[in-house]
Parts: sequence; structure tokens; C-alpha cells
Amino acid sequence: MAIHGNFASDAGAVMFSTNTSTSTFSCNAQTSASKLTSTCPASLWSNNTVSKNTTLALYGYGTAVASLPASIVLDVAPMTNYVSNGNVKLPLTVYVLDQGGLNVTSGTLRASVSVATAGNNSSSGNGSDPLLYGQTEAYADPFGVITITDMMLSAVPGAYTLMVSLPDYPTTQVPPESRPLTVRACTLGEVQPSNDTCMTCPVTTYSFTPTASKCIAPCPANANSSGGATVVPALGYWHSAPNSTYMAACPNGGACQGDRSALLACQNASYMPLMTSGQLQSMPNNCSLESAVDSTDQLSYMRQQCSPDYYGPLCALCLRQDSSGRAYGRTGTWSCQHCRHRGTIIAAYAVSFVLVLLFLMYTICVTIRENSEAWESDSHNTGGAELIRVVTVWLQYMSILGNVNIPAPGTVHWMFSVASFAFSSITSGSLSLDCLIRAGPLRPALKRLLVHLAVPVINLFLLSAWQLLWWSRSQLRRAQTAFVTNPVQSAPAAFVHSAAPSQSASAELRQRLLVTLLAVLFYYYPSLLTNAWSLFACYKVDRLSGVTYPQNSRAAWAQGYWVSDMTLPCFTGLHLNGSMALGVPLLFLVCLVIPLLPALLLMQHRTHLDSPFTRLRLGFIYHPYKPSFWYWETIVLVQTLAFVASQVLAISLDSYFQLAIMLMVLLVGFAVLAHLQPFDSSLAQNKQVLGAFTILATAVGCLYFIDVNNVASDAGQDAAGILVLIVNAWFVLWLTALITKASMADVKQRAVWLWQTSKTISRQSSRVYNRLSSSLSRARSSDGSTDGKSSALIGRFLSLVQTCFGGRSNSAAVSQDGNLFA
Repeated sequence: MAIHGNFASDAGAVMFSTNTSTSTFSCNAQTSASKLTSTCPASLWSNNTVSKNTTLALYGYGTAVASLPASIVLDVAPMTNYVSNGNVKLPLTVYVLDQGGLNVTSGTLRASVSVATAGNNSSSGNGSDPLLYGQTEAYADPFGVITITDMMLSAVPGAYTLMVSLPDYPTTQVPPESRPLTVRACTLGEVQPSNDTCMTCPVTTYSFTPTASKCIAPCPANANSSGGATVVPALGYWHSAPNSTYMAACPNGGACQGDRSALLACQNASYMPLMTSGQLQSMPNNCSLESAVDSTDQLSYMRQQCSPDYYGPLCALCLRQDSSGRAYGRTGTWSCQHCRHRGTIIAAYAVSFVLVLLFLMYTICVTIRENSEAWESDSHNTGGAELIRVVTVWLQYMSILGNVNIPAPGTVHWMFSVASFAFSSITSGSLSLDCLIRAGPLRPALKRLLVHLAVPVINLFLLSAWQLLWWSRSQLRRAQTAFVTNPVQSAPAAFVHSAAPSQSASAELRQRLLVTLLAVLFYYYPSLLTNAWSLFACYKVDRLSGVTYPQNSRAAWAQGYWVSDMTLPCFTGLHLNGSMALGVPLLFLVCLVIPLLPALLLMQHRTHLDSPFTRLRLGFIYHPYKPSFWYWETIVLVQTLAFVASQVLAISLDSYFQLAIMLMVLLVGFAVLAHLQPFDSSLAQNKQVLGAFTILATAVGCLYFIDVNNVASDAGQDAAGILVLIVNAWFVLWLTALITKASMADVKQRAVWLWQTSKTISRQSSRVYNRLSSSLSRARSSDGSTDGKSSALIGRFLSLVQTCFGGRSNSAAVSQDGNLFA
């Protein structure tokens, strides 16, 4: 039938049904109430209006037909991992539908929310009922939408059910609608003040124990925190795990300069539960929190603690190659540097090796010459050898001081680099040996150690071969001329390497080999000590006492970690095998055999040091010293032993205490040297005292640079660095002048000898030629025996050759009548 012009105040101008399930409408076709507005043509039902905007009919609760609210629809999915902390809201959007499934948009609609414990809630019966608070009721807007935005739940972890009902309608008419809700337990970065509350730790506090009642404050020393479970080391510090609370100071602070804001973002992104509390704005995916301590992956949290060219525990390992292909190598105990061109490194090491070899050859020659001169003149003139010794000791001690991690100005580091260059064939210096070592099964630290130990052996072998070669050629020359002339006496001893007349050939060879051995051992002694002690040098990383969450530390090995390779725990596994098999024999060699060797060589001769035999064989060991201090060479080696041991074994201490121990060793040595005055010559004593003072002054200056409290200004430190450089430069220039003066006298002596010898040879050559010509003429005209004349001629020729070199005729070699071996 046609219905036109009806009016209703709310809805249903044609019909308002209280139960559409019992109503049937026919409008050209049988249809349900929810379809009437779309199926009945306007020609049948027209001009039926309500007091509200007619456009609302399109949204439900129609103009023509309407009914009472019949159901509730919730626009929210089941909620899981809700955090009961008084901050997380439970937003709900509620729609009420009529019996035809249309949205109810008129009338007073009020929704109420309640909560009930789910039947399988594991936390039921714990004495704490769930509680909804805040906005638990709301009214519909003009469009019939009920929105709840400020409702929160306080409940213990478990499963619950949210119930939404219309309190103004009986539940038989409008059944309540429910949604499941799960309250999660407190997690990392939260604490539990009560059993129904999880509170996220605020900024500058942290917690790794969800069941704790309060957060830990303040942050660990030398750490930063953005709250929750985030704990990030300050610049210059490192921790062994993202949740480790012990911040270890990096021996090289510049190695631990990774982006701390990136570390905080990495931790926050990895602690997913914090997302629900609204503390995170974004979740970066460029980091991996779970990674090995020595990971080299750029995305790993442990790697990002370090500067670009470092990685590993305390950022003490050098990255072999970065993502761009740039290689790095170890240039000090804790420092790394990008590799130079391979050819440049090889050339530099080759040149340094040759220079060191030539320096040792010169040292050996000067020592042998001065020992021979001292034997012949019964004097103790060993100025050249002593100058070489002073220079060597200065270079050694400067190089050792340079191994300490001192934040000195560039001028002082430059001086240490110059000193280290003299030993660059055995130390890294400014060029890294790692850049030459190929990857393989053997660790780079072990390869470096073997190379450092091999270099002194190679040099000793080459120098010994040089001595054997000279000795064999000398013996050949003497055999060829023994029947003609005595050994030349006019030439300088060091130029012709002549043996003392009373010394046999084998004794001379033994002496030269002994001088070579002691020269090599003395020169390389600090290097041998450093490598021997370094096998036992360990560094403790994590401290467990007085630290919260000590169980989170991953670098807490009680014996520490090997300084040369911080991934190896000390005295277990590979390190134990290496230190016992190689370290113990090396320590026996460098701590007992080498220091005691000079004293043991002299022990049986100590009562007759002035005898010709002792002075000729061993005088070079004790000539510089007073007779009562014949053992002083051993004292010098023992001081070097103590100095190197304090530098290597005290490496686990702060640089200040490490340098203080080394300074104590220097002070004791200086006091003993100045008080006992063991040198026979006052000039030699003054040289040694001045050298010891220069080293001592440098160590004191380095102590000034370790300014823990930042008292000194940059200008003050630069001024102190320049002063230290001036003291050392003056000492080096003074030594250079003394060496030049001594060398010039020797060069002048050799030049005079060469000039006189060349004049004699020129003069005698003319005489020889004239005599030979005359003799040959007489031989041709004579009728005598040819053999006899030839023998006489040869005898005269040899006699003339001997005369050319200033010798006298030897009747045992050439007889008066010219016959050989008369």
C-alpha cells in the first residue's frame, strides 16, 4: 500500500517496531525491515519525515521504518600484552544497532564497560581483583557512535574479559558484548611496585629485574640511560654486553668513540615491550643487539661501541678491513692505524733492517778496535763504544716510554716515534706489521710475536756469518804472506782487523763471535724482554665486585685477557699452551741467562782482570768500569729488565700508576749510578749520568701529561711538551758532537795512513820496476843455470814487495842467497 506524508519525532514515520522478527513487509516484493529504504520505490512511500536530518536515514534507524536497539558492536580487536601501569589507555568505539541491523542514531544511548576475570586466568585467586578506572561510561554522539578514550585497567598479569553493556536497556533486549584482554607480566626495563602494576623506569634509572619493586638509580658510573633497560657507556668506555652495568675504561679512549645515540636507539628498538608504553617514536632496524663480543659486523651493537677502525673487547683489536676495503693494523699496544701501501711498508722495513745491521757492524768494529788499543797501550780508552752505548740506551728507553698510553702533545709523540724508528725492524713504530701478515689459521698476535723473535736471530746469524767470512779471508791472507812478511803494524787496527800478536787465530774468532753475540743481545734486549713478558701480560675487563647484575658480564674471566689478543682468556686453552711452551723458556733466557752472562764470563777471572789474557779476551766487557765494578754490565741489564717488566706487567693499571712504577725504577737506577760512580773515566760517568737524567726528565714530563682532573690547560701541556723535546734534543746534539769529534780523529788517522801508504807504494813501485828490468837483462846475458837465476830473481822480487810495505827481510823466509825456505 502507499503511505505518504507521515511524520515521526525520532524515527519510523511509517512504522516503529519493537520486534521486527515478527513483522513482515511487502513492497513490490517481500523484504526485511533493513531493506525497506532501498527496495520500496518512492512512489509508494514518500514524504514520510522525522524531526532529525533526513540524511541520517542513510546511516540507519530509518525514516520509514525503525526499531529499538538490539545489539552492540565493538570496533576493537582482542587486546594482548596490555601493560597495567596507570599510563596505557584502553580505547573503545561502540556502535548500537537496531533490530534491522541499522545504526541507532537517535534517543539517549549510554554504554558502560566492566571487566571480569577469564575462567583460565592463572592469576585468579591471588587476592587482587581487576579494576577499571577513568572513563568507564560514555554517551553516543549525534551519529550514534559511543567513544571511550580515557579508560585504564589495573590488574595482575593474566587473561580478562571486557564487557560493554547498555545500562538503560535490559540485557534481554540488548545483550552485552565482550572482548578478551591479556595483561602481560612486567618485562625488561620495568619494575613492579605492586602486584598489579608495571612501571617503566624513567630517565637516568634502569632495571633488568621485572620483579623488583623499584628502579635502580642513578645510572652506573660512566654510563647514560634514557630509562627502561637502556644502559649505554659514556665516550671512552665499553661494556661487554648491552645489559652489563660495569663500564670499563678503554686503555685507548679514542678507540671507544662510537655513536652513543645510535646505541641507545639500538637498545630501545630491541626492547619491544617498551613500544606499548609509548616511549618509542621509531624502531630502527640497523643494529643487532645479540652479537658476539668480538663481532666485526657493522650492524652489531658491540661493534658500534668502537671507533671505525677498532672492534672487540675494550675496542682493543684492529679491524682488518672495513666495508670500503680499507685495511688497518696495530701500531701500538692499544692503537691502530690505516695501512700504508704494502710496497712502502716493505721498503721501510728493509731500509730499517739494513741500517740496524750496519749500526751493529759499526758497534762491533769499534768495540774490537778499542779493546785491541786498550790491550796494546794498557789504557781504558773506550770513548767510541761508550758513546754508542749511551745512544743505544737512550733510544731503547724512549721507545719503551712510547709504549705507555700517554695523552702527550704531538711534539712528544713525534720524539717517541723517532726513537721507535731505530727499532722499527722489531717494533711496529709508525708502520704496522699486521699490514704485511696474511690471513691464516694462526692468530695475528702470534705471528707478530714470532716475527719479533726471529729478527734478532736473523741479525745474529748474519753478523756471525760476516765474522766467519772475515776470519776465513784473514786466515787465507796470512797463510799467503806468512813466508814473506810479518803482519802489518802501521795500519790502524780497526781498518785491517788485525789480531793481537799473542792471540791465536781460533781465540781471535771466539772473541769476535762473543763481541757479536753481546752486541746483538744488548741492542735487542728490550725487545726480547717485551715479547717474553708480553706472553704473560693480561688485562682484566669486567669487575664483578660492587656491580649490579654481575651475571650479565661477558668478559669477566678472573685471570684477564691476553693484551696482545683480547679475545683470548689468559692461562687457559691456547694462551696456556703458548705461555708455557714459549713464554717460560723465553723468561729463563731474558731474566737469568742474558743478564748474568757478562758476570758469569768474568767470574772466574775477577781476581786477575789486569792479566794480558783476560784484557785481550774479555776486556771489552769491563774496561769502562772501575776494577771493583767489573760486574756493572749485569747491573745495567737488570735495570733494563725491571724497566721493561714494569711497563709490560703494569699495563693493566691506569697509565698514571704504570708510569709511576716505571719512574720509580728510573729513580733507583739514577741514584745508584750517581752514588757509586762505577765508571773508570769521569767523562764516561758524566755521559751516563746525563743520559739517565734526560730519560728521567722525560718520564717526569710524561707524568704531567696524565692530567686526570683536567687542571692543566692545553697551552700548558704544549709548553711542557716543547720543554721535554728541548731537553732531549740538546742531549742528542751533545752526543752527536762527541761522536763526530771522535769519528773525525779516527778518519784523520786513516786518511794520513792511506796517504803515506799510497806515496810509499808509488815510490817503491818505480824502484821495483827498475830492479826487475835490470835483473832480467843480466839473466839473459848470463851463461849460468836458469833455475838458480830464476830462484834468485823470485827471492829478490818478494824482498822488494816486502820493502814496499815497510817490512824487513826475514832470513827464515828468504835466505841470503835467494833460496826459498832455507
